Amino acid sequence: MTLRRSGYDGSIPLVAVGMLVSLVVIPASSARAGAYHAGETSYCADCHLQSGPATGAAPSRMELVSENVPELCLRCHDGRPGIPDVMGDDINNLTERSGGFFAPVDAGNPRGHELSRRATLAAAESGCGLCHAPAGPLVSPWNASAQHGGLSCTDCHDPHGNNNPRNLRLPSAPADPPSFGLFIAAGTRGLDRYERRNVCYGTLGSDRSREVSALCLDCHGTFGGADGRSPGGHRITHPSYDSQRGNTNTIAQGAARGATDPGHWVRGDGSGFDGTSRVPFLVPGARDFASASVVDPARNGVFCLSCHKAHGSGSAFGLTWTSRERGIGPRGCDQCHGLAALPPGDAPAGSAGATASRAVLHLQNRSE
Repeated sequence: MTLRRSGYDGSIPLVAVGMLVSLVVIPASSARAGAYHAGETSYCADCHLQSGPATGAAPSRMELVSENVPELCLRCHDGRPGIPDVMGDDINNLTERSGGFFAPVDAGNPRGHELSRRATLAAAESGCGLCHAPAGPLVSPWNASAQHGGLSCTDCHDPHGNNNPRNLRLPSAPADPPSFGLFIAAGTRGLDRYERRNVCYGTLGSDRSREVSALCLDCHGTFGGADGRSPGGHRITHPSYDSQRGNTNTIAQGAARGATDPGHWVRGDGSGFDGTSRVPFLVPGARDFASASVVDPARNGVFCLSCHKAHGSGSAFGLTWTSRERGIGPRGCDQCHGLAALPPGDAPAGSAGATASRAVLHLQNRSE
């Protein structure tokens, strides 16, 4: 007899008349932060065959229902009420999913990450999928424009759960990830835990609690640390908080040279905020949702998820605000930068306009 569930409501009830014993032993404590796919919420039959696919005989190992990892995950995570929906329109009608959503598998996606059919789970579990497409190696794992095999769900999420929120893990170190500073509003239950308004971010600058964008930089390393600067030391990509390489930032840091407007960020209205929610930000030292929610330009850092949804969005490059197909404008960007107050024409070097121009170049380079 099999352990089943009708949907995921976040309260993690244990409803069963029997239990399928997994060959993988998972401690019950693993369900605490990941909240699913672990311990008493590890429903083996969702992903594993209970008998041989052809003969009905018991399988020699815990065979997967599908060797195609995204296809396996999307059996539940695409169009199933009560379960987080990561594809296209949300069947659960959340106001805004914090991680965004993907385009169809193998369809190409200029609005975010592309899911690709990964041949076996073993390749992803070993980390090989980080650099190898189904047909061969990447041109360069650090070049966002290189030909590659796309993402598999298990690159960033542990299918058997771990102690991290969303079961997050590093693509390059899936078996031993750091803890990540993703916090959910107190008292939030069920699918509301995936609403953007109920999610905030922090970091302790160590593996005790690393910023979630460490996952992004595991592949997109050229956008963090010293790699984001030209040989002369000038930044050629937008700063992204990277505690692993000591590349930290705050919104207030750009004020002295006119690159940011801290007062505008605090006020939270006008240009950049008109019709757009405050972009996600990072709070160093935050240990919970309350401390990670404090708006303070001297402490708020910009990181990958400030501007890009992890999965993708309806905007170019998976932006967290509505944008035109190429380039960016005051919406979103002007929350930190004073673009609207600038006169027409070329902005002086080091100003907010010049900073935004580099941000435009950063986004356009990703689409070339």
